[in-house]
Amino acid sequence: MTESSLSISVLLVCRDSAETSLITEVMRKFGISVRHSVETEALELVKYHKFEAAVVDFNVPLASMILDQLHGSASNKTAVTFAILNGKSGRASSLKVRASFVLHRPLSPSLMYRTLQAAYGMILQERRRYFRCPIVVPVTLQKGAESEKTSAHSVNISQNGLAVSTPVPLGPGTSVAAQFKLPQLPPTIAAEAAVRWYRDGKAGLLFLSLDPSLRSELSEWLSRRMEAFLRPVQ
Repeated sequence: MTESSLSISVLLVCRDSAETSLITEVMRKFGISVRHSVETEALELVKYHKFEAAVVDFNVPLASMILDQLHGSASNKTAVTFAILNGKSGRASSLKVRASFVLHRPLSPSLMYRTLQAAYGMILQERRRYFRCPIVVPVTLQKGAESEKTSAHSVNISQNGLAVSTPVPLGPGTSVAAQFKLPQLPPTIAAEAAVRWYRDGKAGLLFLSLDPSLRSELSEWLSRRMEAFLRPVQ
């Protein structure tokens, strides 16, 4: 997993080169990676790529359609959105725009910085929802109480499950008991899980049953790991 895949990812649809540079630079100071795209490409990107936020210039064609596509996609429906509107002439239109934040021209570094400061907590929460921490630790898997235990190891872990590398094929839908221990986390985590996918010796497990206290500790552990990855450069 690359460093870029761990960072916050923002889609930017804007034709103005100066505004694009300004937005990209302010985002960079918050440790945010910007994917600049033209309108037609953006419509496809939001279908298949996860973005924590999107900035869309309403001077470009298809701006409303891009936000609608974003809100309608499975992975991006809760993404934080920013709409760029023309100064005073755009204020009447701002009520019609389905965006989390509205940026009125002229854009300035201070305006972008203040807006991003206000939105950063929401963006961070969105990233936390999908964050997968890459980590390799031993994992014990057992298909049933009477079956033999299998020694595997983790590939990554999230709030809702983990990916494992296993020598034993696991069919999608199979129920397994998983046990593992994470660094700096005292208790051993034991969870009932379901296999969501299996390919090339790796399987994705979805937690079905996890003690609430363990889930809370796992969530806090993931938050600390994520913040270390996403620490702003400012």
